[in-house]
Amino acid sequence: PVTIGSPRAAMELGIAYSTEDRRQLGLVLPLSITSNITLPSLPRFLSKTGLVKRQAERATAEEFKDRLRIRTPSVDAPTGSLSGGNQQKVVISKWLETNPQVLILDEPTRGIDGGAKVEVHQLIDELASRGMAIIMITHDLGVIAEMCDEIIVMYAGRVCERGTADEIFYNPRHEYTKGLLRSIPKLEQGKEKLTPIGGSPVDLLNMPKGCAFAARGDQAMKVCLTQQPEELVINENHRASCWLNVRDQVEGGQANG
Repeated sequence: PVTIGSPRAAMELGIAYSTEDRRQLGLVLPLSITSNITLPSLPRFLSKTGLVKRQAERATAEEFKDRLRIRTPSVDAPTGSLSGGNQQKVVISKWLETNPQVLILDEPTRGIDGGAKVEVHQLIDELASRGMAIIMITHDLGVIAEMCDEIIVMYAGRVCERGTADEIFYNPRHEYTKGLLRSIPKLEQGKEKLTPIGGSPVDLLNMPKGCAFAARGDQAMKVCLTQQPEELVINENHRASCWLNVRDQVEGGQANG
């Protein structure tokens, strides 16, 4: 384990994080595409006298423009003039320029059109095939099913379950995961109403003693409200933190107590 105290420290460890809010936190929209792409790596583009090597900086931006197919007449254009999909490509470009070993993508296709989503997905596949570790944070279960090999489901900052995509989608073992899957539209449902997750989100400033999802689960037991569940091994590809996986043992213990 390592302690990361700053973005610079993360970069030195080979970790890059692409925020979900590209317009407010990921980009400086009035600046050029070139300036945004080279911003995290700016020290590498400085001369001994502290001046920016504009030619090298621009060449790098042109390389990423071609590689990621950023649609713009010029890398000197303001980044704010680009479409959402092309802005997202600039965000990814600037972190790829840092040569990361681990790339964390927070909602990488949020707010972009279908064609741009396909291109971003293809880029992620390409990076993964080259050996880069990709951690994707998203609420889009369709993207997860299509893109991810392993999945971690979290609720209120706690891990509910983790496993391969097949295990999570076809053998869910936490009530929150099951609720998420029930809320996905399916072709065979026709006009049937989706089943939303009941209850209200947990107060993160006043976390419960037990399972954070217990108050929203209709099958919760007493122990769910009073004790945090341990992570249980479902099989070699699947672990879950839910007391319901050992209901018989728990209820037997409560009855004996």
